[in-house]
Amino acid sequence: MLCAMASRRSDTVIVLIGALKLVKALLLVLVAVGAFSHGVRHWIDQTQPSNQHLRDLIAMITNASEHTLRLVEAAALIYAALFLTEGLGLLFRKPWAEYFTTILTISFVPLEVYEMIERGSVVKAGVIALNIAIVIYLLVRLKHDHRWPFRGAPATEAVPGG
Repeated sequence: MLCAMASRRSDTVIVLIGALKLVKALLLVLVAVGAFSHGVRHWIDQTQPSNQHLRDLIAMITNASEHTLRLVEAAALIYAALFLTEGLGLLFRKPWAEYFTTILTISFVPLEVYEMIERGSVVKAGVIALNIAIVIYLLVRLKHDHRWPFRGAPATEAVPGG
């Protein structure tokens, strides 16, 4: 039992998935708090003057209406909260976080596939592949630990006297 718990605590893949979710949350918070404000645009112009894709994205966002910007900010904060919850839960190795991450990640795959069909790119294909790999890993892990679908801990890990 202790060996199983130790190997579970040292699971590098779970830590990497959690860290990835926290990076996504941070990026979304930056978008939500106005990362494309005048100061940031000036900094990007100074440091990345040749990055036309980034400049086009900034132009598109800054030319949006006030209402659209507020919707983008609200959506970014909601997604950031979800990613933050996933990331912290995984880093603290909470069993619910594996369920939560599995369900949320798989729920976004159809939208990502639609986006890929509409405006495909190698990056989008890579994101879809990464998300599918994360879901498969988590499902296999949950099944191996006898926790999928939504079962309690295996009998060998039951509380003594319970």
